[in-house]
Amino acid sequence: MNVSRMINLQLNEIAARGTDSKIVYVTATNSPEAFALTGRYEVKENSLTVKANVKQNKEIKYRFEISGTKDKLKELAADISQKAAAWAAEIK
Repeated sequence: MNVSRMINLQLNEIAARGTDSKIVYVTATNSPEAFALTGRYEVKENSLTVKANVKQNKEIKYRFEISGTKDKLKELAADISQKAAAWAAEIK
């Protein structure tokens, strides 16, 4: 199960929407202005609970928790990515 990879793909897809996108996604940057999405997840049977942090310059700016199931990882990754991207777009 590679949740991180799926989230990165979803963030890339959101950013690729051109002028409709309010975020720019890059896999690595040294910019202190950039946001980083980090977190941990816990698996219990078929359920996943993700505790995510959006950081800027190593400081947590936004925290959220979201749940889903192992059989719907793509949807969970999309929900996580959209929630983080929506928050980032709001503060810009």
